[in-house]
Amino acid sequence: MIPFQYLEPLLSKETLNYVATLLERCIEDVRTKDGFHSLPNSLRTYVALCLIEVSKWPGLTQKRRAIHAAQEVMAGIKDDYAESNIAQRQVVLDRLDGKMSSAIHGIDSVLSHLRSAEPSTYLLHASAGHATVERALNFFQHEQLGKSLSELDTWSPLSQVPAPAEVPVLLRINLLRAKMLRFQGNFTQSHTYLVLCSDLIKRQHPNSLLLDKEKTSVACELVYVLRELDRPEEAEQAAVHALSCPGCAGNERSLLLLAYAEALFAQGRLGEAEAICQQPQDSPSKMTRLLSFITMAKIRHTQSRLTDSMSLWTQALQAMNKFPPTSGHATRAIHVSISQILNQQGVMDTAEQTQVMIRDLESLLDRAEAKYWIPGLRHWCDYLTSA
Repeated sequence: MIPFQYLEPLLSKETLNYVATLLERCIEDVRTKDGFHSLPNSLRTYVALCLIEVSKWPGLTQKRRAIHAAQEVMAGIKDDYAESNIAQRQVVLDRLDGKMSSAIHGIDSVLSHLRSAEPSTYLLHASAGHATVERALNFFQHEQLGKSLSELDTWSPLSQVPAPAEVPVLLRINLLRAKMLRFQGNFTQSHTYLVLCSDLIKRQHPNSLLLDKEKTSVACELVYVLRELDRPEEAEQAAVHALSCPGCAGNERSLLLLAYAEALFAQGRLGEAEAICQQPQDSPSKMTRLLSFITMAKIRHTQSRLTDSMSLWTQALQAMNKFPPTSGHATRAIHVSISQILNQQGVMDTAEQTQVMIRDLESLLDRAEAKYWIPGLRHWCDYLTSA
């Protein structure tokens, strides 16, 4: 079964909530009357797979309820595909809850079982591919980019032309690979994998699979890489084209808009970049908040509006603290910006304290694998040095 998200158009938040509520009521009716054992196994498996899809929708509470219900519905049924998908969603929850030991053990168990299954069907192989991505993300969470990239290399489609169920896996793997290569500073390699993603999407979307979310995510990463390759005009063109596509929506669109703002900032078009950053967002994510603060801080800093810039850099630092403590290079860039403002304002004691923090961060940077997490910050550091 190919996940619904690749077969059905994106639904509104209200529709998602309605479908989830309806499904919960149906499950409660069965639970309190005849019980799940009264249903055919094929129907129970289908319901469990529907619940797995619900667990991918926003909201941690809804995710937990859906996974718990899927486990309950499948109790006593042996189905490798459904079981592996339930286990993978549990791994995602564990990672979101900070239970990394459980996430690591859970995905290792899933992969061990799937890789030993013979013969492997396209669906099971695709499930193993998604599990491979989750294992790579566990390494990624701890900034072990080399291990994460090596893990991604362990999976490939069963044949030269990927089956429909394998296409989303191949996209996830190449997009994640491109992102980690960018973090390492391998921008040209990253660009190569993004082109592969774009070509695959063109062949599959929308006639075979619906890949609107993936299309926007690939475009966003492409804008980032073109910015890092000092091609901001091309980055702008890529952003404008992607934003004009009808399926560009949600958090992915918000991230793409901020990537667009960075491309404009790189060209010195501060007013246009500011206008984008100040657009209201529905339920902004941690990442959109952080990127918005950083771009606006750079704009105000460039305009010598030091008080406003200091406030924004401070908010960016607070937003940074909501991420795992593996952002040394980005954190250093923010502290260097704050230190420069303090020196210009003559607040020398605080500036010296900031310099101590910068030196402490620099002593840890050699071990950091994610050197270029936030696009444009290396250019910003060069600007501060030359100013």
